[in-house]
Amino acid sequence: MQYADIPYQSHKKKVKWWFCWPVTLAIFVLFWPVGIFFVWKRVSCDKDSIMIGGRILLFAGIFLLFMGTIAIIAGPEDPSQAVTGRLQYFVLFICSGVALTLIGIKNIKKAKRIKKYMDLIIHLGIRSLTKIAAVSGISPDLVEKDIPKMLDKGFLPGAYMNDVRKELVIPDTGFEYEAYPQHYQFSVQCKNCGANNTVTYGFPAYCEYCSSLINNAPY
Repeated sequence: MQYADIPYQSHKKKVKWWFCWPVTLAIFVLFWPVGIFFVWKRVSCDKDSIMIGGRILLFAGIFLLFMGTIAIIAGPEDPSQAVTGRLQYFVLFICSGVALTLIGIKNIKKAKRIKKYMDLIIHLGIRSLTKIAAVSGISPDLVEKDIPKMLDKGFLPGAYMNDVRKELVIPDTGFEYEAYPQHYQFSVQCKNCGANNTVTYGFPAYCEYCSSLINNAPY
């Protein structure tokens, strides 16, 4: 299920002018490598950037690693500057590339978690953070950190946290979302042989045709 398929759309959070893309890109070029910090902050400002920012950072990191490797192998034209030049290339390209790559991977994982949260909250009607953690397989501590940050970034407008009950509260928006029962059954395709199987939500399931383990949660 794609994130865009979720009907409960979130409002865009207004980005401060110094983090708009033209300013961010200008700082990135003129104040390298300090500009990397602004790029990282920009892709974490609003919901749209969060969902795609990880891939942008990962691509940029790999590109810098590639360019840095070429620069170090080629080296400066002046032999007397070989060591100093390669050290500069290492700091500017390799270190920056590694940092962007690691941050990109972290943001990609965050975006995947958000997609899981949205599916569970909207399509399965789960509001308890404890249940969200149990169904998604994500640690309760991480869920408790992620959900409030999602709300702050503009996901699920109007929703708020009940800290006492550790529940997400979503006001009536005109959409009716049914909370599926514990033994909710749904059809899922086996990734191994492609056969369709009817499985029960929350219980281990195996393909009737090839005996492969099947994902038992519809997300």
